[in-house]
Amino acid sequence: MPLRVPAAASALALVLALSGAAAHAQGQPSSDKATGSAQPPADSAAQPKSAQKNEVLQEVVVTGLRQSLMSAAAIKRLAPQIVDSVSAEDIGALPDRSVAEALQRIPGVMIERTDNNRDPARLTDSGGNVFIRGLSWVKSEIDGEDIFSANDGREISFEDISPDLLAGINVYKSPTADQIEGGIGGVIDMQTRKPLNSRRNLTAFSADYDYGDMIKKGFPTVNGLWSSYWDTGIGRVGVLLSGTYAQQGNRTDSIQLGDYVGQILPQAEGGKPAGATVWVPNSIGWRRLDWRQNRQALDGVLQWQSPNDHWLFTAHAFQTKDNPQNLEYTEGDYGAYINGPSGGALYGTAPNPPAASYTGISPSGVVYAGTVGITPQLDTRFEKDHHSTEFFTTSLAWSPTERFSLSGDVQYVKSHADMVSMTAFTQEGDQNGNAVPTYVNFNLAGNDPRMVLGQSPFQMNNPATYWWAA
Repeated sequence: MPLRVPAAASALALVLALSGAAAHAQGQPSSDKATGSAQPPADSAAQPKSAQKNEVLQEVVVTGLRQSLMSAAAIKRLAPQIVDSVSAEDIGALPDRSVAEALQRIPGVMIERTDNNRDPARLTDSGGNVFIRGLSWVKSEIDGEDIFSANDGREISFEDISPDLLAGINVYKSPTADQIEGGIGGVIDMQTRKPLNSRRNLTAFSADYDYGDMIKKGFPTVNGLWSSYWDTGIGRVGVLLSGTYAQQGNRTDSIQLGDYVGQILPQAEGGKPAGATVWVPNSIGWRRLDWRQNRQALDGVLQWQSPNDHWLFTAHAFQTKDNPQNLEYTEGDYGAYINGPSGGALYGTAPNPPAASYTGISPSGVVYAGTVGITPQLDTRFEKDHHSTEFFTTSLAWSPTERFSLSGDVQYVKSHADMVSMTAFTQEGDQNGNAVPTYVNFNLAGNDPRMVLGQSPFQMNNPATYWWAA
């Protein structure tokens, strides 16, 4: 973890230093040891009273978390439109492992926690697609310039951007006329660090290590930044180089249900009388998803500012690459325990639910516990992606006065994506291809839902009983 000294610790050290100096002055022994009298020091007696007063502090510099909060509040207060910000005055101080994760801290911003956009079946703990006030198709920028990924939208894949390279994020919920349009939900502007924006030269390095106890694997992250500027005869010249390498991974286990459909109970079950209508999920199963990703990013900036501060030239290059891959295991049933429509069926299901025993039914008729017979369907899916985005821009700004400025820029963005995905579908049966009686005992109540697979005779650990379905 990066080592940082918080502002509170610096203030405490200053107070202790002042207290130590005062104690030293009060406890100074008299130099007249022969008479034993305690005479005040000659130099202090000779000093005027004004010189003995405490020195007045001329400047207080606020850094760290408090400065980050003050910067974000100032951006929101001074902006002519509705904007929220996340600022990171310290290097690597954005609070999450991806830009998408940091964005969800802003009011009105939501993210999807799925492996792929608009894919609710495959949940992950890593955030993805971003919504602003419930609307998708947001527009993404870096320092006010367009940037995008080769995906199914107009924004960049925010989960592919390392937050360690950014100084802050601005979310514009109501863009103004001077911003390039294109986002239905809003505009997300990622602010990178610039060498001439800093008061001093910087060199920073950080590293951390995460261990996933479920996936049983560790994932390191390394970040580095170097920034310097020089005062020359032609003005100030600044250079910034930064980079990050991160490994990420997790394992997600989930229990999933399909749409609830109606059934008529042929007999009394779960406290409900015969003939009552209950609501049962039309599919039931569980899923395990092992996900991991390697992410690299590089950022370089060259700036020049004229001696009179009227001209500012900036050349910026940004590149990000990541290679996510996941291995998925799925097992369940797609409604074999629900008969197809027949005479007298209601809600598209038959009156008599086969091979089902419902032990828990809510007062509104929703089945939450019981045992159902299933036809096991087992899927194994492997997917590996490669994403890369390259961003190059040069800009020149002229500001002869505080109330007039003129700027122009040239930009080039290139994004590329490859994907390999393969799924194997298998089913299980006896030597003659007949399904083996299999059932699932489930209880979805409370905070710890469970499903237990049973079979008689149990032979799911026998490879000979499986056959390829697709």
